[in-house]
Amino acid sequence: MPGAPRAGSLVGMSTPISDPNVFDPFATPPAGGRPPTGGPSAGGPPHGGPPHGGPPAGGPPPAPPEPRVPWWQRDGVVSRLLVGTGVAVTLVGVVLLLVIAAQNGLLGPQVRVAGGALLSAALVAAGVRVMDRPGGRLGGTALMGTGAAGLYLVILAMTTFYDWLPTVAGLALALGVVVGGAVAAMHWRVQMLAVVVNLGCAMLAPALTGGANATLVAFLVVFALVGAVPELRHQWSWLAPVRTVPAVFAAMAAIPSGRLAAAELVASSVILLVGLGTGLVAARTRPHDVLALGTMAIAYVPALLTGARLDLPLAAVWCVAIAVGSVAAGVLARPLARPAQSTLLGLAALSLLEATSLLTIELDSALPVLLLAIVLLAADLTRPDLVAQVGGQTVLLVGVLLLGVTAPVDVLALESRAVSDLGAAVVLSGLVALVAAVLGGLSAWRSRELAELRGTIVGFDVVAGLYAASAAFIALGLQILPGTDGFALGHFLATAAWTATGFGALQVGLHRPAYARVALTAGLALVAAALSKLFLFDLAALSGLARAGAFLVVGVALLVAGTRYARSFADRDQSHEGSPGTA
Repeated sequence: MPGAPRAGSLVGMSTPISDPNVFDPFATPPAGGRPPTGGPSAGGPPHGGPPHGGPPAGGPPPAPPEPRVPWWQRDGVVSRLLVGTGVAVTLVGVVLLLVIAAQNGLLGPQVRVAGGALLSAALVAAGVRVMDRPGGRLGGTALMGTGAAGLYLVILAMTTFYDWLPTVAGLALALGVVVGGAVAAMHWRVQMLAVVVNLGCAMLAPALTGGANATLVAFLVVFALVGAVPELRHQWSWLAPVRTVPAVFAAMAAIPSGRLAAAELVASSVILLVGLGTGLVAARTRPHDVLALGTMAIAYVPALLTGARLDLPLAAVWCVAIAVGSVAAGVLARPLARPAQSTLLGLAALSLLEATSLLTIELDSALPVLLLAIVLLAADLTRPDLVAQVGGQTVLLVGVLLLGVTAPVDVLALESRAVSDLGAAVVLSGLVALVAAVLGGLSAWRSRELAELRGTIVGFDVVAGLYAASAAFIALGLQILPGTDGFALGHFLATAAWTATGFGALQVGLHRPAYARVALTAGLALVAAALSKLFLFDLAALSGLARAGAFLVVGVALLVAGTRYARSFADRDQSHEGSPGTA
């Protein structure tokens, strides 16, 4: 109608506001340009309202929450329930056709097997037809997966129940079903179809081979290689454990309790190579895929178990070869993201830990474990990594504890026991532990990830280093001078080492003002410990030249440290007085 407001216009939709205290942004100002009573004055906000540009006072009421949809009305829930139930019932029907009907003699074997094969093929064909229809991915995947499972049951019946086919032929047919399922999954880009087909084959294979044996392991290795193609091509993470874990479990079950045969060595090696190779390829394309990295780690399990079953020194060589191969593979596969690097380093460290543990038990010495600590801490210093840092400190702790079993405190304190128990092996282990403790302290000092625990870790490394130095020097003194003189010489060297370490910490505080407080505290604590040992132990246990030498060394070191500190503070005060801006 003429004069009527257009539909949807603000003028036609607005209603007059009777309250003069409420600002109407769509109201027409009266003549003279003044705002209506109670509205905003020129250049200011409305009475009690927000500044210009903001919403009216109070704002619009919050929107009511959307009503929760019951789970049975959500998209896809009912269809998934129906499809899942249909899959289960259909497979039960195939089992009834193949097995229970045979027990009752209802149909001949050929009829039962042929009927199961035809039904399975029809399900696959129906799935292919449904897949391209709107909303047909769920139903098509279920139909094709059910058909593949039915084909597996048919192959099982032909191979195991009726002995119509040899085991190798049955495995070849099952592998053909896997390949067909992988091709179909890649064509329609449906990961679930590949997972279902691969999982069904992995469950069928042990029944075909009659348990865990070399044939099963060989088949599952090939199965893992075939499954790697769609996984790596379409970045399907869930295929990684589905294709790898069955081979790992089969290899673990096939490892005998007695001596290992060459077949088990080859099988565990191949599983490791397949898992490592495919895992590194996945790490290049999916840098932060935890599932792929975890699957790669699982592939190491058979090889590590195999190493535990071997005799020394072959077991140590086997584990070291795994560690070296892992590091070399990581170098060749560069660039790798930090998660992949840490995973490879952790697996290599685990292999070395197994080797050192076996050697430690065999040799009754802490030396192998301490050498591993040096390797890990040196790796962290070369290229900082949290796994190497934590692993190195942990292994160092274990090594120092083992050293404490070989050279406990009471042995170090009693001359009679030290003379009989401390040999050249303690000298070597103590020196290696001292090197590891120094590397650990440097590594912890540079660590950013463990910055909050830096003081605690460095303190542990210092204590471990002092203990290792004491054991090494006391044993060294006994090697140089057997008997009382050697025991005195060893404790003299230990006290000198404690004092020198404290003096070194004080020097660090002098030259590194940023670390002055920590270094000063550590240096004074070490000097106090050396003085305590000097007066509480050395004064009573040592005699003659060793006692005098210990007091002279500690006294001269304290004099030098005090002189250097006085000079350092004087130089600093002079520099402050001569700097501009100081009054």
